[in-house]
Amino acid sequence: MADVTIDAAAANGLYNRSLRGGIFWTSPTVGYVVYLNFTQDLVYRKTADGGANWGAAQVVAAAAACNAVSYDCWADWQTSGDAGTKIHIAYISIDLNQIRYVYLDTSDDSVAGDDLIEACQGTGTIQAAAGYGYTTVSISKTRGGNLVVALEYRDSTPTYFNSFYTSPDADTWTSKT
Repeated sequence: MADVTIDAAAANGLYNRSLRGGIFWTSPTVGYVVYLNFTQDLVYRKTADGGANWGAAQVVAAAAACNAVSYDCWADWQTSGDAGTKIHIAYISIDLNQIRYVYLDTSDDSVAGDDLIEACQGTGTIQAAAGYGYTTVSISKTRGGNLVVALEYRDSTPTYFNSFYTSPDADTWTSKT
């Protein structure tokens, strides 16, 4: 198959922002990719023909509540022994000055669970500047079923913050400092 462009404008929004955005394959022909589009919406696209064609972008988190300076994804099936259908997404929103969690359920292509993990500490304003190298978030799922999120960001002082959270249900997040 020849190279296929999923979204020509996505590269502008991906600079230093995504750790793992996919492609997440649920079968040899069905796959999902998560990315920040040109207007700063966090979106996903789906293919049903092995990547030859991609559907329209579907919003995961709209720009007014997102403008993610970093995001990361983890699919249930990436965890050994897990047959779940969710792609878990953690992102750092400079619009809300929060670190948030949302998921995409690939069984019905629904997006839900937009939950707060942490509000910006310190001044309450996440520093946004070129490079973003100091702002990152990572999400994973343990074999025991807990979600884990590690993050680093700095506020406007600038003071750096590093946090680690776990959740048994993707709703209640506990800091593990």
